[in-house]
Amino acid sequence: LKINVSESEKKLINGISRVLGEFINIPDLTMKGIAYKALKKWQITNHSTILEISNMPIGRGLNAVKEIFRIYKEILKKTLIDPHNKNKNIIDITFENAFKKILEQCS
Repeated sequence: LKINVSESEKKLINGISRVLGEFINIPDLTMKGIAYKALKKWQITNHSTILEISNMPIGRGLNAVKEIFRIYKEILKKTLIDPHNKNKNIIDITFENAFKKILEQCS
C-alpha cells in the first residue's frame, strides 16, 4: 500500500518528527518512519487514503487526524525501552500541542 502525502502534510510530519526527536532523543529518520507506519495503518483500517482527509467534513477530518496521532503515539511508545519512561508523558504533551495547532489552522 502506497502512502501519498501533500507537501503540507510532509511538512507537518517532518515538524512533529523533529520536535519529538529533540525531546526524546530518537533520530529524525526513525520518527518519520514511525509516522509513515501510522499513516499506512490508518489507511488500511479505514479503507481510505490520507489525501481523502482534506475532502472530509471538518469534524470527520479532524477525527481522522486525531486517530492517526493516536496510532503514531502507540507505535512510538512501544519503541521505548522503559515502559515507565518520562518520555511517554512528553510524547502525549507534544502530540496534544500539535493537534491543537491543527485545530487553530482549521479555525
